[in-house]
Amino acid sequence: MKIMYWLYEGCVHLLALLFLFTATNKILDWNHFVRQMNNQVFSKSLSAVLVVAVPFVEFLAVFLLMKVKTRMLGLRLSLVLMTAFTMYIGLIILQIFPRVPCSCAGVFNQMSWHQHFLFNIAFTALAAAGIFIKVKLERASTEVLTL
Repeated sequence: MKIMYWLYEGCVHLLALLFLFTATNKILDWNHFVRQMNNQVFSKSLSAVLVVAVPFVEFLAVFLLMKVKTRMLGLRLSLVLMTAFTMYIGLIILQIFPRVPCSCAGVFNQMSWHQHFLFNIAFTALAAAGIFIKVKLERASTEVLTL
């Protein structure tokens, strides 16, 4: 069970680092982020909401992941975020959009869309694994208590 616990902690902290990096990058390079959001295929009013909501929700995910009592909620939010981001990149790869809407933060600029898609799949799986491991750990601890 100790290995499972450390795998769980690894999932939580890797996701927190990812969201901390991406949200911070958006804030530090705000003008670039706003230009990217304004280049999206959806409406300007939705872009205006997302420009504030995306970094806020990413920071919220970090906060939830770092507090032991809210980690499961943080993992669920991470799974939703990573699924949405992965689907978005999938749509880009499938050339659903009339133009490539934006690039991505920091080191992700160096990735191709296919590499970014695979990266996102890995982090989506990490979020799902964190949830699975947490449930398994909770079941194991309640079984020990009922003995």
